[in-house]
Amino acid sequence: MLRAAPGSLACGRCAGWFAEGRIWVKVSGAYRVSRLYPDYPDAQPIHEALVAANPDQITWGTDWPHPRLERDMPDDGHLLDLFNRWTPDTDLRRKILVDNPARLYGFEYYRATGSRGSCCRSRRSRVNPALAADLRPPTPLPRDQGGRPVSA
Repeated sequence: MLRAAPGSLACGRCAGWFAEGRIWVKVSGAYRVSRLYPDYPDAQPIHEALVAANPDQITWGTDWPHPRLERDMPDDGHLLDLFNRWTPDTDLRRKILVDNPARLYGFEYYRATGSRGSCCRSRRSRVNPALAADLRPPTPLPRDQGGRPVSA
């Protein structure tokens, strides 16, 4: 998780990359930026700003099992309720919960005959090939015999 102060260079760069569609954001972990358990009202403006900035590059998740949590354990069902409350538009919720993750991870949709819901099946590649280049880890720094980074 990136921790950067609003207005910082790192925060500005990430916001620019996000607005340009170069990175994805998972809107979750309201409990990580707020201490106002259990409704985290001060996290709602952050959620709304991210959704407004680029709803095509957002996914959502509970962050279960909530690693390194040092205070009140959030209720995952309540976190979903908050997401639904903070994202009242049903088409936008579907985009964030279903369509965007399917695009990010390369799932193909099909409607089963007589089925009332959508089903997913994964392509051979778990990651959409069009996005794969953006998801590769950066080239590691050269290291000396002791494993310490050395300047190139």
